[in-house]
Amino acid sequence: MKTEEESVPWFTVDTDQYCGIADKLLNRFVLLLSVGQACGFRYVHTPIHFDRSNSPRWKRFARAAYVELFLRFGIVPHHSLRAKYQRGKNSIRRVKPADRCAVAEYLGLDRFAPAITDSRFRGCDYIDINISEFIAAQPQPDLHALRDYVLQQRGAAVKKPVYRLVSGDKFYPVLDNIKSFLNRAAPQACDEVRQDLFQKFWSKRLAATDKIEAAGDKTRIVMHIRVGDRAVIRLPERKIMFHGDELTIRPLGAEDGPASAADCDRLSGVNSHLGQVESIVKSLRGQPCSIVVISDGYERTLFYLIDAISRGTIELSEAEINHIRRVGRAWKAELKAVSRHGSLEVLLGESLENTLASIKALATADVVIRGAGGFAAGVHGLYRSNPDSVVMPFDEIDDEVAQLISRVISQDVSISEVGQ
Repeated sequence: MKTEEESVPWFTVDTDQYCGIADKLLNRFVLLLSVGQACGFRYVHTPIHFDRSNSPRWKRFARAAYVELFLRFGIVPHHSLRAKYQRGKNSIRRVKPADRCAVAEYLGLDRFAPAITDSRFRGCDYIDINISEFIAAQPQPDLHALRDYVLQQRGAAVKKPVYRLVSGDKFYPVLDNIKSFLNRAAPQACDEVRQDLFQKFWSKRLAATDKIEAAGDKTRIVMHIRVGDRAVIRLPERKIMFHGDELTIRPLGAEDGPASAADCDRLSGVNSHLGQVESIVKSLRGQPCSIVVISDGYERTLFYLIDAISRGTIELSEAEINHIRRVGRAWKAELKAVSRHGSLEVLLGESLENTLASIKALATADVVIRGAGGFAAGVHGLYRSNPDSVVMPFDEIDDEVAQLISRVISQDVSISEVGQ
């Protein structure tokens, strides 16, 4: 006869989407785990893979070569090469399974127990529960309705059920609804999961051979510039806009102003904030601080663009292609110039090494200055070692704020005054 605990259903969380760390961990994993625990189910851990933040060397080499052929010689590789690249990308799970777990292990996620790989879960029957679809169909559900819905999905022949919560394709349209549901049904659930993630991370890092060293008297400043999939290329009569792996072409609007050749060269790309980086570095010269600049670089943006040209998704004139090549070379030179700055530690490009170093820098930062995306604010907010740290967008940085940061370092003012 089963004990009361043994009769409690098991659930796990599927986060196998190809997305960034902040999205996968803070949105999908935290929310789905909170939902399952709010239902009173027992959690069994399925390994989490951060493939987007852990590109293998062959993939980075192939993408870099793809981009370099275009920038230097104007060559657009045939789309069949892209198909081979995609097949390689899809087979990543067969390449180095240990490497796929490296980011999760660094974060301490391997400390969840029990694991779905344990012998007692061998032969279990997965029952997929699409939380997004349930929330979309019932905008104001209660916890009992959700629990009943989950349990009703079990077929009569299922002997060892594990309910697998998945986010589904409609996750983002109902993201706020899921958060509202949890706030009503289990107000502390997400905070408890985040606290657990914080403890697992720091217990793992403090026990590791590569311990995170103390800062001493230095103030740690981290600046994150996301440009790899956030960009705008302005052409004389239209503009190409990038968001994630999607790109669109739009006519120039009234807000774009005149479209001279000089304007196109100067305004192409998102505001990369490199001028602000230089200003902050100058204002802090000689101060007891460490400065880390994190950027994924423009390679992903250029790769998506070349791929679109190769597949015929977009049509560009020869003059427009040459303009894009010129802009691309300027982007690369701009970022390389920052990476050679002697006063900075620069983590440029997407790789496992840079991902782990970026997480370490953000977790120990006193001041985080962020651009687009949620990576910097999300990782820092979850793992920060300094509870009084400050996060601010580049848009709020001016000479006055830079000077205020300098005064924090010299201990003239408290760090809390920076965020005011």
